Amino acid sequence: MRWQPIETVDRGPDRKAILGWFPAIKCTFTIYWDKHDRRWTYFGGHGQVLEDPTHWMPLPEPPDTEWRPI
Repeated sequence: MRWQPIETVDRGPDRKAILGWFPAIKCTFTIYWDKHDRRWTYFGGHGQVLEDPTHWMPLPEPPDTEWRPI
C-alpha cells in the first residue's frame, strides 16, 4: 500500500472507508466520502472533517483474530 493523491480515490456510493492524510494537523483518519453532504466524514467524534485530505490509501486487512493458545 502506498499513499495516493486524493484526486484518485473512487468516491462511489458505498461509503467505503479509507485512510486519509491531513497535512495541516499531520494526522491520519479513517474517512469516507459522504455523497449527500459532498464532504469527507470520519468515523467517531463529531464526524465533520474541517480540511480536505491530500492523500489516501486503502485500509489494511484486519488482523487474524482466530484464538491461539500461547
